[in-house]
Amino acid sequence: MKWKARNDRLFNNTVVDKIKVLAIRRFLGKLEKACVCFMIGVGIFEGIGEKCQGPARFFDDLACRSMVDLEGEE
Repeated sequence: MKWKARNDRLFNNTVVDKIKVLAIRRFLGKLEKACVCFMIGVGIFEGIGEKCQGPARFFDDLACRSMVDLEGEE
């Protein structure tokens, strides 16, 4: 996957970060059109409107076609 290399550089190897990586892989794997925003420093996922707002980073620009709100997902 193209986004994996960029993704791995954004995280260190803490347990929380591994959980975040698994969540991202799970949702990008399930949804064809997904935009996952990682709020750097805050550590929460947030989908706002059509764009990522605040200090957010796209994990895969090509996959960012629609917004996914992960707060309600488990």
